[in-house]
Amino acid sequence: MAAAITEPMAIASTSADSAAFLTMPETGTPPLASSLPNVLCVTSKTSDVICNPWRNLVSQNRRRYKKDNFDLDLTYITDRIIAMGFPAIDQEKIYRNSMEATVAFLERYHADHYMVFNLRGRHAYDPSYFHNRVMTFEMDDHHPPRLELMAPFCRAVHDYLAADEQNVVAVHCKAGKGRTGVMICAYLVYINFYCSPRQNMDYYSIVRTVNNK
Repeated sequence: MAAAITEPMAIASTSADSAAFLTMPETGTPPLASSLPNVLCVTSKTSDVICNPWRNLVSQNRRRYKKDNFDLDLTYITDRIIAMGFPAIDQEKIYRNSMEATVAFLERYHADHYMVFNLRGRHAYDPSYFHNRVMTFEMDDHHPPRLELMAPFCRAVHDYLAADEQNVVAVHCKAGKGRTGVMICAYLVYINFYCSPRQNMDYYSIVRTVNNK
């Protein structure tokens, strides 16, 4: 069972489960960062100089994590839920998050305490990149998530977060916005993070994007 933590700030009528699980993220500061060992990003600086302008262009209005030599299409929705773009291995990493940088980020800030949820099932990658901490849900690109997948997803996220108060989940589809947002909002509704589904959706939009859309 997860240990209780500080009451989330500015949350209207949260449930006991929500209060025990999640707090608002501190801007630009991953939780636990100060206590974890320093691990350098494995992506070369030369590659980043060339690719980062393309990555920033492709990420459009999504907030990026830019700190400690990282520049990733990645956002803390809460202190324990991360939304991110697809971790690419081949030429796709020219304009998306590279697998190497994504792994380096999670290992630096959340080593041994993260689970990746891949919502782009047909575009699977070797789970050993993330030390086999990957759960895959089959969802087609450019289509909304199927309703029958929402309850299993929410239970899986909830069970993992409940197992250890340091555990975090990182959720991605292709862009890390649409399907990722629907499923994260489904989980926020599941734990009554906000009173209504609309409030949860608005919260996600504010935290994940620069223009609240």
